[in-house]
Amino acid sequence: MTTDAGTRQGVICFTFQRQPGTAEDDDDAWLAVIAQNTDRVPGAETMTADSESLQATADQDLSGNLRS
Repeated sequence: MTTDAGTRQGVICFTFQRQPGTAEDDDDAWLAVIAQNTDRVPGAETMTADSESLQATADQDLSGNLRS
């Protein structure tokens, strides 16, 4: 079974760590130590799964009030 994912947006986050220079090279270097890629679904805080699909889910309504 294939489904159309529709228009999607993504977020890519990187964390870099400064590496000290060596005796021969006094310039510091940057090393990427963590990278994460995730989809952004407007209005969703998490995804819930059933046996066949994922659904965008939010714990708040658009007014900002918590759902009971």
